[in-house]
Order: sequence, then C-alpha cells, then structure tokens
Amino acid sequence: MKTLPESCLNCGNSIPPDFLYCPNCGQRNRQAKLPVKIFLGDFLRDYFALDSKIFRSLGRLIFRPGSLTKEFNLGRRKKYIPPLRMYIFISFIYFFVLALSQKGNYASDDLVTFNMPSDSARIASVQQIFDSLSAIPDQSPKEKMLIASLEEKIAEMQSEPEKRNRSNVNLYEGADEIEDYLEHQLVRINSDPDRFVQSSFRATSIVMFVMLPFFGFILYLFNYRRSKYYVEHLVHSVHLHTFFFTVFLFGTLANLLLDWNSYGWLFAIGFIYLFLSLRMVYSQSYIKSFIKSLLIVFAYSILLTIAAVIVIIAAVFIA
Repeated sequence: MKTLPESCLNCGNSIPPDFLYCPNCGQRNRQAKLPVKIFLGDFLRDYFALDSKIFRSLGRLIFRPGSLTKEFNLGRRKKYIPPLRMYIFISFIYFFVLALSQKGNYASDDLVTFNMPSDSARIASVQQIFDSLSAIPDQSPKEKMLIASLEEKIAEMQSEPEKRNRSNVNLYEGADEIEDYLEHQLVRINSDPDRFVQSSFRATSIVMFVMLPFFGFILYLFNYRRSKYYVEHLVHSVHLHTFFFTVFLFGTLANLLLDWNSYGWLFAIGFIYLFLSLRMVYSQSYIKSFIKSLLIVFAYSILLTIAAVIVIIAAVFIA
C-alpha cells in the first residue's frame, strides 16, 4: 500500500496521517501519479454526484411545488443546486431551444411591416408643395418666407442620404439623428425579420432576469407577515421562474418535435403550480393561497406588460 503525501499537493498544507482530505483546501489526499482505476473512479464519482444534484433538484422543483424553496429556507442546501445557478442553466437551455425552433420561420409578411417612406418620396412630396407655392403669381410675404423655408428643407433632405452613407455609427445625438437611426433599424428588420426575432429573445432573457427581484418583492408584499426576510421571497421567485422556464422548455420541444401548439395548458399549469407553491412555502389555507395567487398574477401581469414594451424597444435597437 502506497503511503499518502504528508503535505497537500495543491496548497502545500501539512496533512495528518489519518486525513483523507486536506483540511485547508479540501483536495483529496492522493499521490500525484494516479492509476487508471482510481482516475476513472474519481471521474464517475464526481460526474454522478453532479447528476444526482441536478435530478434531485429538478425532481423536487417540478413534482413538489414550493418544497425546494422550503428546503432552502430551512438551511438544507448542500444536496441541491443553488437557485440562481439552476435558473441560469434552465433559462439558457430554454432560450437556446426557442431560438432554434423559431429560426427561419419568419418572412417579411409574417411580422408587422414598418413602411417608412423612401428619401425620394419624401423629397418629392415637399417639392410638390414648393412648386405649387412658387407658381402663385402675387406672393405674400408669408408665402415667400414659406417658399424659402421649403427650399432649405429640400436641400437638407437631399443631403441626408449622403450623410447616412458616410456615417456608420450606432449612437446618434439629437431627435433627428435618433429618428434616422430608428428608421434605419426598421428597414433592417423588414429586410431580415429573423434578426428582430433573435434580438427579441436576447432582450427577453435579460429583462426576465431583471424581473426576478421585482417578482420577489411582489411575493414579499403579499407574504411579509409569514417571512420578513426578502431573500427568502427572492429565492422563491427564482424557483418559480425556473419552473416556468422548464415547463415552456418542454412545451417548445413538444411543439418542435410533435407539432404540438397548445400553450394555454402551460399557463394553466403555471397558475396551479404557483397556487400550490404559495401554500407549501407560506403554510396558508387553500382559500388564502388561491386569492393571493390571483392577486400576484394580476400584479405581475402589469410588470410583464411593461417588460414586453421594453423588450420590443430593446429588440429594435439591438437588431
């Protein structure tokens, strides 16, 4: 039997003879050169330990609403994946699958078309007004001032396309520059709708992450008497969103593989899950939990409406 090192190979800390792990850094006390048997054993042990954490966490999250949050609040956390890490893992997979399922499914006619007048059409309309006023035989001083103003406007509009071609910046200063930038973005979206869809997914993933603490605050407002620590409600928010993304991930896969397109059931499942989770975490009656579920959904729907507007605006800018 080979003797174990007297000091840790990782940090150099002295290790007592009967210690299998370094008391300083936690690395297992082994020789530097490992046989294949031990190497494979360590690999399988680490791999299946991670897998058991994933399955244990997701199993409790999906089939026992609210119990994973309750375990966290009671301090039993070692055998489960941290809430935020699980949320990032599931949401990443969901948006990745969603992007793959939607890529190439949109043509220009499938989306709302933003019809912006071309430069030549805008110039022609102003030119027509200018010609009409210029043809008046006896022009008043006001008409002369208007004609001069239109002439300057036509010259300015004729120089705009050239300015845009010379400039390739995405940040503009002033209202006119922002309008030109938005017009440019809308033209790009019309020519490539997939660009807008993909940018919408990116914006949604960011906005939904930002919504986590807001939803946690809603839970806090409705249940602060049951738990005065905001972090507990925030963890509940993270777990609820993780479940919603998990359900919609399965729905997206079903739609992609089986052409199943009944997302209404997913919203119903989400509400039932919220109701059961509230009852589990806050230990209240069925009636109170149900009423709170309705009020929470109503309050959150207002936030989601605001978030949807933000997503659309952000998607237009980053498309």
